[in-house]
Amino acid sequence: MAPKLISFGCSYTQYIYPTYADILKTTNRGVCGTGNDRIFYDIMQSYKNKELDDYDHVIVQWTSQYRFDYLKKDGWTFPDGNITVSKENKNIWKRLQYWFNEEYEYEKLINYMTVVENLIPKTIFMTMTDIDYPNLFLNHFENITGDYEFEDFKDKHPTIMQHIEVANKLAVKLNLTLDKDILLKCFEIDKTIKKTKHFSADAYTITY
Repeated sequence: MAPKLISFGCSYTQYIYPTYADILKTTNRGVCGTGNDRIFYDIMQSYKNKELDDYDHVIVQWTSQYRFDYLKKDGWTFPDGNITVSKENKNIWKRLQYWFNEEYEYEKLINYMTVVENLIPKTIFMTMTDIDYPNLFLNHFENITGDYEFEDFKDKHPTIMQHIEVANKLAVKLNLTLDKDILLKCFEIDKTIKKTKHFSADAYTITY
C-alpha cells in the first residue's frame, strides 16, 4: 500500500498548475504567496490536532524570509509574496521596513525547521531559497527557474516538467511509483500552457 503524504508550502507547492505535491497525490496544504510563519503555524495546528498521525511522511517546502504573515481576528493577512514589493500589504511594509531584520527572519526559519524536524521525524524538507541547514532533501529547489511565458509576463515558478523531476526524486526516496495517468495529464497541461500562454487555474487542475 502506497504511503500517505501531506505537504505544506507556498506557490512552489500549490499553484495554478500541478506541482510536485499534486503529482505525488499528497494532501496539499500549500498556500500561494504565504510565508514561513504561516507554514509553521499550519504544521503545528495539524500536529496538535494529531492530524499528522494519519500520514506516513510530511513534506515541508519552506519559502522566502521576505514574507510577512499575521493571523488577525478576521483571518490571515493577504498572502502577497515578498513584503518589500507587496501591493496588497504595502501599508504594512511602510511600517515594517524600519525595523525589518533579515538576519532574524533567517534565524527564525532555522528555528522553525529545528522544531518541526524534532517533533515530526517523518518530515522531508525542501526550500524555495538557499538555506544552510543539514538534512535538506532539496535546497533552493536546486536553483530551478521556470520559463513559461503567459500573455503579459514570464513566470519564474518551476514548470510542470520541472515539478515532475522533483516528484521523481521524492518518489525514489519514498519508494513510490508515479501515476501514469497523472503524468499524461501533466504533459497535456504543459503543452496547453506553451501553446495558449493562458494563465488560468481552472484550466489546469488534475483529479485523482
